[in-house]
This record gives sequence, structure tokens and C-alpha cells, in this order.
Amino acid sequence: MSLDATSRKLVGFLACKTKMKTEDFVVEEITDLKILNTTNSGPYYVYRMQKEGWNTVDALIRLAKENRISLRDIQYGGKKDRHGITKQFITSRSRLRLPASLEGAVQLMELGRSQEPMAPGRIVGNRFKLWLRSLQASEISHLQRNFEAIKEYGYINYFDSQRFSTFDREEGLPAFALYAGNYEQALKMLLLGTFRREKSHAKDRKAELLKSWGRWDACLQKADTAVERRVFAFLKESQRRAPADFAGALDLLPFEELLMMLSAFQAFLWNHLVSNHIERHANGRAALFKTRTGILAFPAPGDQSIALDQELCLPGKDERFSPEFQADLQSLLVQLGLPDNCTQVSFLRSAAMNAYLRRMRILPGDLQLGLPEDDEMEAKRKKVELTFTLPAGAYGTMLVKRLTLRARF
Repeated sequence: MSLDATSRKLVGFLACKTKMKTEDFVVEEITDLKILNTTNSGPYYVYRMQKEGWNTVDALIRLAKENRISLRDIQYGGKKDRHGITKQFITSRSRLRLPASLEGAVQLMELGRSQEPMAPGRIVGNRFKLWLRSLQASEISHLQRNFEAIKEYGYINYFDSQRFSTFDREEGLPAFALYAGNYEQALKMLLLGTFRREKSHAKDRKAELLKSWGRWDACLQKADTAVERRVFAFLKESQRRAPADFAGALDLLPFEELLMMLSAFQAFLWNHLVSNHIERHANGRAALFKTRTGILAFPAPGDQSIALDQELCLPGKDERFSPEFQADLQSLLVQLGLPDNCTQVSFLRSAAMNAYLRRMRILPGDLQLGLPEDDEMEAKRKKVELTFTLPAGAYGTMLVKRLTLRARF
């Protein structure tokens, strides 16, 4: 299996645009959290938080700060990005008030009380409503064919680009450096890596810190966050006794950031294991498409030669694979230059990569495609509304990729 496009025929996607307006992409959590409306019926206040322009963690950090509580005192299920309108459930033992700095972008609706806090395991799924714009009228029939295929056969449950926000085209994921034993590079990428749409002044400041890397006094003077100051102070102190302890510095990063690094590595491996499985058994009929993290494959609709209605383990502690997938995992790790047992070893004191199961193919619920309408934002183009529900952890954007796939198999 190759991670690049060399000598491989790739397919593209129908020309369309999403998220042109904030209301073009709406995601709403579905939860099994039992919400009681009577007073004193539980220690937790339950809220529905609707937001736009803010990701979940940043919005909750601001909410916690203004309410003078710790971020840990607000419980939530899933991390939603800042694009579109998202609705999700949060809980707190304290009654929350919305700070003025979030008004207009965030709404809080108190729903009642609960005996339990909100948590990722309380998410049953997500409900999506979105508009696809700038479609050519001549391609609507292709879109409808893809829609019927998804409705009957589902689509591959790949992790999408949101999971790989820390991916660098040259260096890959921070976990690549971590599992190769290059703790310094992993720390650099996590602490000072930039991401798309990050503000220019933040990128400039991180560039200055990179120039000063190794001169910890200089880094401390330029540090802007509590995490940066903690890390650089630790490196300065550790270097007095021995070479700088970059492994120890990694463990000073926020737990959620370390967990996201490991989760991205797991997702990367899982995506390529599934894609390789499809390519191997598709007899040349798979549609290959390029992503930021490598090539992935969609099978032809109804291809019975590929076993897809099963769960596949994400690599990690206590992983269990068939001989086929075990061999593929070893091959992939070799290509990445990583030890063949690295997924079984914990390289951090504060976070570990644990195996769990994920369905390879899923069927969306309540899948509906509206009739084409004139796109008011672009002359001579069409728009269609798409609605569906997905189980927790599945990506609506990956469904859109399958829907707009240009392949005819």
C-alpha cells in the first residue's frame, strides 16, 4: 500500500460548494442523557448550547472563565468545529450565565436537571441538515445516482480531515515523531504547529519561538500562554542537570491535546487499513481519491466481494486483528519508519492509545435529498438540501464526499 498518488488513477468530485452561509451546515447532537424538568431532580444543570464561529473547546473555555469555574466543571459530549451552526448538550453543577463576549455567536438554553453529567458516551448520534451549492444542472443526475447508492449500501466510515488538523504535509502527524522516539519534534509540532485559518499574528509569534528554540530564557520571554510558560520553564530547569527532557515536557501539555494526537494517529492507521482492504478485494473496481493524509478507496455500490459489514479495531493497547489486517498494519508502520510494536507501547505517562472497534460501513438514517433549486448565490447554478442522521463518531463530510464522487465504477 502506498500513501502517495504515484502511478495510481484517482477520481475527483462533482463541482459543488458547502458552508457558503453559516446556516448551510447545521449539526445537532442526539443524546440519551435523561433530562428531568422538575427542580432539585439532579445535581447537574443541563443546557443546549448552539454556536457559530466558535469551536466547542474555545467556547467552553470562555464560558468557564466568565463563570469563574474550571473547564473541567463543564461536561460535554463531542467536539464541534467552528463552521456552520452546531447544537450540543453540556452540563454543569453550577448554573451558567452567558458572557457578553459570546452573545450573538453562542446561545444557552437551560433544559432541566440530570443525575449524570454529559459525556461522549451519552451521544447517540448527530442530525445533519446542509445545502450543497454551485451545482451544474447537468450533474444533478450523477448526484442523485450516488444518493441512491448511499441509501441502499451506505458508505465507508472513514475519519475525515477534521481529525487530522495537526497533519503537516512534510512531517506528517506529531505522533509519527513521538513513536519514532523524536520527542523534541513531537513537542515542537504540538506546541508551535500552525493550522489553517489561524490568525497571522499567532503564526508570527510561533515562528519567533521556533527561531529561539533551545534558548529557553528567550522562549520564556516570548511565551504567551500558560502552557508555553510551563513547558519552557521545565525545559530550562531540566537542561541544567542533563539534556533537555522533551519527553517530560510533552506530559505537561493538556491531556486533551495529547489524547487528540493519539486519536489522530489511530484514525490515520485505521483509514489506511480499511482502504487497503477495499483495494485488495475490489478487483480493480474501487474508486481512489486523494486526501491530505493519503489515498483512500470507495468500493463500487453493492460489491459483495468485499467484507465491509464488520467492525475493525483501531490500533492501540489490546488490539486484535485478523492475519490480513495485522500484516497490513505492520507494512504501514514500516512505510512510516516506526517500530512494529509501537501501537502496543505507551510513550507518554499521562495519555495512552487504547484499541476500540469501529464499523467499516454505515447506513445513514433519515437520508433525504431535496429537489434542485436555483442557487441564489451563483447564477445558472443549482443547490440541493441534504438531511440525514449518523451514529456518534461518523463524519457527515465524508458522506458528502461519497455523494459527490465523480466515479461511475
